[in-house]
Amino acid sequence: MTAFAAALALVVGGGASAVSAQGAPPTGAPPVAAPSDTPDVLVLQKAFNALRGSSMRQHQVEMQMTGSGKSLQFSTRQRIDVTVKRPNRFRSEITMIKPDGSPGGRYVAVSDGARVWIHRPGMKQYAVVPRARFEAARDDLTVLGLVGLLFFNDELLGGISAMTPENKQAVLTDLTRAGMRLSGTKESVGGIDYSAFTLEMPKEGITMRFFVEPRNATIRQMEMTIKDKSSDIVIKETVRSQTPAPELTANTFRFTPPRGEKQVKELPVEPF
Repeated sequence: MTAFAAALALVVGGGASAVSAQGAPPTGAPPVAAPSDTPDVLVLQKAFNALRGSSMRQHQVEMQMTGSGKSLQFSTRQRIDVTVKRPNRFRSEITMIKPDGSPGGRYVAVSDGARVWIHRPGMKQYAVVPRARFEAARDDLTVLGLVGLLFFNDELLGGISAMTPENKQAVLTDLTRAGMRLSGTKESVGGIDYSAFTLEMPKEGITMRFFVEPRNATIRQMEMTIKDKSSDIVIKETVRSQTPAPELTANTFRFTPPRGEKQVKELPVEPF
């Protein structure tokens, strides 16, 4: 598995199996109070708990992806308007952004939980694929964005959101034993103060960052960095708006192709 695939696997699911929030705090000396400039990891717990506690959400995000290496050089931007609902349902409108800031290719992706419809209006084409094949192709990143993928990752959300003042040291210890490090700092981005948390997986060459607005424990930005021997990939995502309980219709998670559209076998959501 490549570092990029491993990073996506972590966000999509299965990357937090070694994290338990059920154990008692380890015995021994009491934990030392964190410095005043270090945010409490329970701020991240509250942000994860808000995602895990809602059955559906609506996000508008802007994502930028850059890659560099011996045979890799790219930079892309896209806007994603997505409604997600457990289990595995979503409706997403993806607009690629050209270097000059104007809109480029546009896609619509809809999942009823079992199938995924991918429509490209500009080409008058659409495809229908099983959910499992859609995930295997890793189109889910460009369709859902980082926050959308995190919403569906019950394992990672559950491991962190179940943290309490009493067991947080045990959870952090479990992360360390699993080869991961979770740390926090306070950062200012664009004049806004955030509690920034970094989850590092040195063995996989993966680092994830969560920028949380401490006042309401809301994730405003996410970053993922993937490094291997030959390339570096950086994904940055800014949440422009979010609605915890969006209004849905009977057709939100259904797709009816417009008249004259041609069905094709595959239609990758390509940001390039």
